[in-house]
Amino acid sequence: MAFVATQGATVVDQTTLMKKYLQFVAALTDVNTPDETKLKMMQEVSENFENVTSSPQYSTFLEHIIPRFLTFLQDGEVQFLQEKPAQQLRKLVLEIIHRIPTNEHLRPHTKNVLSVMFRFLETENEENVLICLRIIIELHKQFRPPITQEIHHFLDFVKQIYKELPKVVNRYFENPQVIPENTVPPPEMVGMITTIAVKVNPEREDSETRTHSIIPRGSLSLKVLAELPIIVVLMYQVCVLLTRVLEFGASYVMTRFISNCGKGNRRGMHTC
Repeated sequence: MAFVATQGATVVDQTTLMKKYLQFVAALTDVNTPDETKLKMMQEVSENFENVTSSPQYSTFLEHIIPRFLTFLQDGEVQFLQEKPAQQLRKLVLEIIHRIPTNEHLRPHTKNVLSVMFRFLETENEENVLICLRIIIELHKQFRPPITQEIHHFLDFVKQIYKELPKVVNRYFENPQVIPENTVPPPEMVGMITTIAVKVNPEREDSETRTHSIIPRGSLSLKVLAELPIIVVLMYQVCVLLTRVLEFGASYVMTRFISNCGKGNRRGMHTC
């Protein structure tokens, strides 16, 4: 059962709680701890996160957990099966990072968090990329971080995605690939979360079937493609120092987006 600190908890209770959760977070990078156990630990941290943020030890707690979170995320493998504990764990850790209040306690960690989130936009799955985008926006709104190479790289990445958009439209709408029967397709074959049933023993007619939900790669996700113009515009609004760079980036992305939307609508696909 999850530990829940009661209202008016003593300093001893709060200290015990924080020590417990520090141990939970430390277990994330322990290769001998199963993903299922790590997931349960992080679920408890998530359920009691308001107690964590109100603790007198909160600032010290952040100093320990953020580097551990980022190490865990960077060292772990990207997952594309929604039901796997490893994916549920990665998603939950990102959600906890997103829930961290954007106050002065978080400011010293902004640069490191943003650096990892920007890199994940190119590699992570759709579910996790959408959380990364929300983290990036919240941190830029609150802290107005200085110009970084990651921002320039992000804009180049977005431009490249929209250059490839006609190919994506063709792949998913005009000439969709047929998923072979009883196989789990690679994430590149799906543009949105796709559920398939696979027989455990294909040779038997009465074989048990298992359901798998394939998550597309974020850079090929239709949902992420729909979010990116909004993100670019928001970054333009909150990052005054990036005006010249973002004017070009926002103009380019919006032009490509509107152009391809028009093509999709003329074909009756309603891609916007």
